[in-house]
Amino acid sequence: MTDSVLDDLKDFRFDPAKVRGRSRWWLVLGALLVILFFSLVLVEYPLGDIIEGNVESDRLVRNQVVADDVTLTFSADVVQWLQGLFVRFQDREFSVCLAGKYNDNAYAITAGYQPKVIDSSVFHVTFEACDTNTLVILHSHPTNRCVASAQDMTTLKESQIRNPAMVMVVMCTKDKFSVYK
Repeated sequence: MTDSVLDDLKDFRFDPAKVRGRSRWWLVLGALLVILFFSLVLVEYPLGDIIEGNVESDRLVRNQVVADDVTLTFSADVVQWLQGLFVRFQDREFSVCLAGKYNDNAYAITAGYQPKVIDSSVFHVTFEACDTNTLVILHSHPTNRCVASAQDMTTLKESQIRNPAMVMVVMCTKDKFSVYK
């Protein structure tokens, strides 16, 4: 049996042209698969939004978020409550109305409540308006997109008619926030 295999190998002729043709075919196929993969990733998983959100957002450090011209200081109880909500609602957005004291773009947040939610999914939340004592409208973006949508900004502008000091905050991780004034 071994002799017949060796005899077959003696008759084997290496043809570099055939190998080159096949390797080009595999190279083209590989390149097409890479292009297909990246186009799928860019369409299905919007990396641009996540990168923009990372640039735009600020970290919670010692219960404080310092944005461009706004400083939010949360009580420890409020931070614990918000982080608990974020973990609990990973499958959909949540919204809260936060209150406390305001002085010259510095917000000291000491209390909050969840308004009645009308509809919620991983990409949106519709809720009843916060009361006029609310200083911060906060909602989550559990998909790590830390950028307010056009609807978010419309909600903020409508709310500021009742309370001009109101700001909107998007919470996209347990300790990452974007603040809009």
